[in-house]
Amino acid sequence: MTHNETSEDEERARRDLLHEAKVVSALGDHPHLPMIFGVVTKASPLCLVTQFHGVQQESVTLHQAADNNAVTKANCISIFKKICSVLDHVHSKGYLHNDIRGNNVVLERPSASGEFSPVLIDFEKSLKFSSVTLYRRNGTVMKCKRKSYLAPEVVSERLYSVASDIFSLGRMLKAISSLLGFYERVRELVKMSTRDKPSETLAFMFSLVRLLMLN
Repeated sequence: MTHNETSEDEERARRDLLHEAKVVSALGDHPHLPMIFGVVTKASPLCLVTQFHGVQQESVTLHQAADNNAVTKANCISIFKKICSVLDHVHSKGYLHNDIRGNNVVLERPSASGEFSPVLIDFEKSLKFSSVTLYRRNGTVMKCKRKSYLAPEVVSERLYSVASDIFSLGRMLKAISSLLGFYERVRELVKMSTRDKPSETLAFMFSLVRLLMLN
């Protein structure tokens, strides 16, 4: 029984890995998406082979950088503008990310004196718009350790949409801005993105983040 369970787990991990590779490949080139070179499925550990994105040979997530005050407020707002841009690209390709949170954004810095730049990762839970209805009908429950990032309609009905991605983006903005001490500056933006019926477009998020950068 243990052997069978292990085999099932490995097969599930293999399917998830291939799914993520397929999604990232379908999204194409973008400066804030991972660059994939291949997939290891015939030997352990199973993994995606991607370009390394990090700082001084270390992987750094947005949450880690904010928690350690390693990123400035101004740079953080710039980072969110770029996250809006890449998420808009993901949606334009017909996909939802479905797991947007601070640990699924890694940072890189081209030079020691340069600003951090984000890379959106972890597309294991990503779905095409056309797959959402089928996903709900099959009753698959999306697992997430941080349910606070999930929109209410996702928790209650498994109703995934562009709006639920925006909700998660707003929750992430709230968490990161709170760590860095400028939540009051983005409070209204967070409220708009996490209300019961958020906008179905990232345009307002993108515009407001740009305004924040000018202030």
